[in-house]
Amino acid sequence: MMKVGLATLSLPVLFFFSLARSEELVLEPIIVTATRIPTVLPRLVRSVSIIEADQIEDAPVTSVPELLGYVMGVDVRRRGVYGVQADVSIRGSHFEQVLILVDGIKVNDPQTGHHNMDLPLSLSDIERIEVLRGHGSSLYGPNAFGGVINIVTKRPEGRGAKLEFRLGENSLSSGALSLTYALGRFSNRLSFERKESSGYRRDTEFDINTLALTSTIEIPRGSLDLALGFTEKDFGANSFYSTKYPYQEEHTDTSFGNIRARIDMGNITLEPMLYYRRHWDKYILDRYNPNFYTNRHTTHLYGGELQSHISLVFGSFVLGAEIGKEEIDSTNLGVHSRSKEAIYIEFEPKLANKFILNLGMRGDHYSEWGWEGCPTLSAGYRVSPYVKLRGSIGRSFRVPTYTDLYYVSPANVGNPDLVPERAWSYEMGVDYNREDIYWGVTLFRREGSNLIDWIWRNSTWEAENIGEVDTDGLEAAFKIKFDESLPISSVSLGYTYLDSEKKTGITSKYVLNYLKHQICLEFDHMLPLEARQVWKLSYKDRVQGDEYWLLDSRISKKLENGKEIFVEGTNLLDTSYSEQGGVPMPGRWVQGGMKVEF
Repeated sequence: MMKVGLATLSLPVLFFFSLARSEELVLEPIIVTATRIPTVLPRLVRSVSIIEADQIEDAPVTSVPELLGYVMGVDVRRRGVYGVQADVSIRGSHFEQVLILVDGIKVNDPQTGHHNMDLPLSLSDIERIEVLRGHGSSLYGPNAFGGVINIVTKRPEGRGAKLEFRLGENSLSSGALSLTYALGRFSNRLSFERKESSGYRRDTEFDINTLALTSTIEIPRGSLDLALGFTEKDFGANSFYSTKYPYQEEHTDTSFGNIRARIDMGNITLEPMLYYRRHWDKYILDRYNPNFYTNRHTTHLYGGELQSHISLVFGSFVLGAEIGKEEIDSTNLGVHSRSKEAIYIEFEPKLANKFILNLGMRGDHYSEWGWEGCPTLSAGYRVSPYVKLRGSIGRSFRVPTYTDLYYVSPANVGNPDLVPERAWSYEMGVDYNREDIYWGVTLFRREGSNLIDWIWRNSTWEAENIGEVDTDGLEAAFKIKFDESLPISSVSLGYTYLDSEKKTGITSKYVLNYLKHQICLEFDHMLPLEARQVWKLSYKDRVQGDEYWLLDSRISKKLENGKEIFVEGTNLLDTSYSEQGGVPMPGRWVQGGMKVEF
């Protein structure tokens, strides 16, 4: 299988070298948020991937975790499909060490990172997803160890509606409806989505409902935005957390809301915001004997932030402050709360066109652990209009979750004496970027201390600070767009290599179970009758698991009056594999449906 896969990869590589355009074109600027200071992609000095709205539309997915699985350097470990539950890591970090943002607002669950992907929005609500690889605590505080994922939602504009429905194997059915309407300066977007299936094996059925509302009103010198969202999930959790008790069951619901303003005062822009997130979870270890072991957890995350962007002759500043609180009321973990405060500053001087410099510093204070300071320095040099050298250094940290501290079950024991984990990260890279061709290589190193992991000891998993673990890695990416007259539109290829220091004498549940090799290949082409096909091929080789190839595809055909029909297939090679130990993933799964815009 490996030889077949390598041959599959080599043919497109040879093909797109022979067909690449030779003219020199300027790349259009794309705004990203890898810094607090808005910048354009050619001036970016960090390793970032951007998933645009058209890429989201063309992918054979129905949820954010499935979409992230195609991004170089991102490791998505699913227990359930179609967004039921997934853990996301970047650059060999584990799922607690990645910060999830929605429009720049932190939504990580303080109980456990297993709930970070319980997002109260659907794919149709998303404008783009920005993935920052590497340290991010100087920007956003705790948990940005391996990277940051920022989900940018669509601003409501104009009037219209979009309807999508699909049917598939395993009694899969889903439907989504989005309505956008404007009343003068007041614009609104309302979305609803439902997904359900009988499951691909016993006790893997699911029922997911999501509702989201976004409103924008234009005010003097700026805008005021309101976002509300709710999602509930009911699903069979076969072997999710223990193979000893396979027939598990879980119910969750998540509420999220924020209100934010943008006020333009000339050289100064103010951005105040308030946010709130509630997560409820009911977990049953044996669904056929619920009285044996059932947990209920409710967490609250709320706070406010004020950020100011100042533009001066010699450079740009961002100054900001944040306050917040995290609470939990749990039948297993008890009742706890902790407060947090933060201040931050970022500065980007105006230098000669070839030089780029960005400096930042953030201090976070937790009521239980005191202050953590996270500085960063990033720099770049444009060798030519298309070639850029870049480098970065920064410190990051993560505080223990309530599960790390207090959880007790027949298979897991938390540790209330845990302290925050910390790391220094370094990276250097080179990019070649034109409108039709991009390639880049990045080398990175993360030196972690006081890392938190679950260790197998005395027939249970026990949480502890395991000490120092260093991670080295390489990322290489290539993408090319072809002339519209050719049948193939674009090809992209990404490769990630990771190597972490092996800590002897322990069995690690998360920290040392990373993807050593990862390959992501994507390409799309035209078919007869003006249909279009997108292919997604990936290779994964995990340190504590098997290596395997996965192939997904989507065929779509646009019709008149805003209609589109499509057929999607996942795991077309029918590979037997597991992303989380003891949880086999489904084989080949085919579905189809229609989209209508009016």
